[in-house]
Amino acid sequence: MDSFSSLPLSNASNPSSMTVEQAIRLLTKPIPANINVNTTEIVKEIKEWLGSSSYTNKYFASNILNIKGNHLTNIFAQPRDFNSLRNTKEAFIKMYNWLEMSEDMRTEMLKMNLYENESPLQDENDTPKKIFRQNPATMTAERVRELMNQPVAYMNTRKVTSDIKMWMAKTQTTRKWFATNIMGRAKRTLVINLNYPKEWEELTRGKEVYVKLYNWMRMSKEERQDIMRFYGAENVEEQESEDEESKSLDDILKELRRQFSECNRQ
Repeated sequence: MDSFSSLPLSNASNPSSMTVEQAIRLLTKPIPANINVNTTEIVKEIKEWLGSSSYTNKYFASNILNIKGNHLTNIFAQPRDFNSLRNTKEAFIKMYNWLEMSEDMRTEMLKMNLYENESPLQDENDTPKKIFRQNPATMTAERVRELMNQPVAYMNTRKVTSDIKMWMAKTQTTRKWFATNIMGRAKRTLVINLNYPKEWEELTRGKEVYVKLYNWMRMSKEERQDIMRFYGAENVEEQESEDEESKSLDDILKELRRQFSECNRQ
């Protein structure tokens, strides 16, 4: 199959004139429905190609697949049925298309910085990277937008919404205030997104809401507090320590009552 015949790119046959956009389109081109995708065979052929090339697994994972090196290692170790894949399906699509390309096309792509403005695709259980704290004295609306709109390749939307709800409870932040000041949305829209999150892959619209929620939770506590102060919030403290103290006190009282009851029975 000619990897480039279905792409309306005037220069697709000339590797040296390839743009980043064209390269990504070639890598992410959907696999034809009539193709039976054998993930085990794809892994085998990719391993063989890597073994014969001068590129490391980590470099290939980061620069071509836009995933972490350990993520590729996991894919290699346990290739699952293609139709059952969710998080790693995009990686297999890219590997399939990679194997269909000529060596000249591969060489040209390996020289390019395809994902300069994107975050690597993450496993569901990966801990999001923290964003460095911004000095509150230099916080601006433009800086807030930059932090809130960091590119996200994948997220577990249910975990993100759960984390947001827990954070709101700790800080006693109302949904109306958060929706209006941080999200730039109506309260009703935020409530729907928090209570009825769709899977990331199923979202055809509204992804930007979840991107902002995800970026909010991957900031440090201090970063969030700086932004809240910028928007005029008075209470920005997270009440985790007080909650833990209250729980400990409750446990002590329960234990004392239990011991007192046992003494009375004796």
